Amino acid sequence: MGQHAIAAALEALAGDAARVQAGNLRLGIVVCLLTGVVGYSRRFFEEVLRNPAAASPVLFPETVFNAPASHLAAYLEAKTINYTLVGDEGTFLQGLALATQWLATDQVDGCVVVGAEELDWLVPDAMEILSRGTIHGSGAGAVYLDRNPNGAIAELLAITDAFSLAKSQPRARAAQRMRAQLPASHTGELLCLSTRQQTAYDTAENSAWADWSGGVLAPKSILGEAFVAAAAWQCVLAISALADHTVVAANVSVVGSSQQAIGARFGPAPLVSAKIPQASSTTGN
Repeated sequence: MGQHAIAAALEALAGDAARVQAGNLRLGIVVCLLTGVVGYSRRFFEEVLRNPAAASPVLFPETVFNAPASHLAAYLEAKTINYTLVGDEGTFLQGLALATQWLATDQVDGCVVVGAEELDWLVPDAMEILSRGTIHGSGAGAVYLDRNPNGAIAELLAITDAFSLAKSQPRARAAQRMRAQLPASHTGELLCLSTRQQTAYDTAENSAWADWSGGVLAPKSILGEAFVAAAAWQCVLAISALADHTVVAANVSVVGSSQQAIGARFGPAPLVSAKIPQASSTTGN
């Protein structure tokens, strides 16, 4: 996962990575994930079960959730502020909101927000129990936010409130409330959904956006269920469409698997710039 996160962050940062390493740019880092570093965790606990006395202590530090963010900061020699957010798919948009707060309070000059997930048999095996037929994906995506309008390709216009999924607020209600905080549909705008491969999880989100008349993209339907990384891909697609001048605005809708419904809106005017790469990914059953 660390390799996914570093690769995505470096593409997002582009030339500013060298400025961070030279100490000329105060970079904030937010890494968002759900499943954690399952590959190293599985390897470590496999060794523990086989022979506790011989379990490698070298593997243990790689099992903690903040390992990818730590590796990224070390590679960039970033010394400012570094957070790891753990949660469902909506956590990536929470990371964007946190980054804008750091920028607004002058804690950083720029902030890279990364969503990353890795492929290991433990995750698709669990998904087969909870959501049979869903294809698992892995990879990373990143969005780089700063206050410099020069060279910016998009503006982060808004992030909705996060509407918790609960017995008192089922998925359909949470999705509808999130939808209500974003503008009505207009021709020439794009909607990036978090729907999977038309599973039962998709019903609430599809219903909430039934009135949408603009273009629609759903990266999970092609790249697989990559949780927080997939939410990053949604934002990457939205910003890429704005960079190509194929849309005039873009909404991102995330109805998470277990915690929240949350949305974001991007536009072309660069008040807070968003510099993004093409998201890399792998998929597997």
